[in-house]
Amino acid sequence: MRARTQRSGFALITVVFVLAALFILCAPFLFTALRSGFTWYATDVARYESFFGPISTVISLLVFLHLASMVVLLGAEVARANVLEDDEASDKKVDS
Repeated sequence: MRARTQRSGFALITVVFVLAALFILCAPFLFTALRSGFTWYATDVARYESFFGPISTVISLLVFLHLASMVVLLGAEVARANVLEDDEASDKKVDS
């Protein structure tokens, strides 16, 4: 088995920076879609006020925060998968 070569820290930082920049560019569109979809849902579909009364605002905020955290976790998962894929590709190049 060949010893794994050291990957420079600069290359890894560059890859992470590029992936973060891509998510930063996509995140506003995802949050805009989330916001407009949740606004439609909260005003036309869900009737929290009839069930929860005055605490319905807090319930709506918690549901929105849950959905927003899912968008952030999705971006982190995509970024991490891309980093792992790049690591595997570089390992294959070293072994060849």
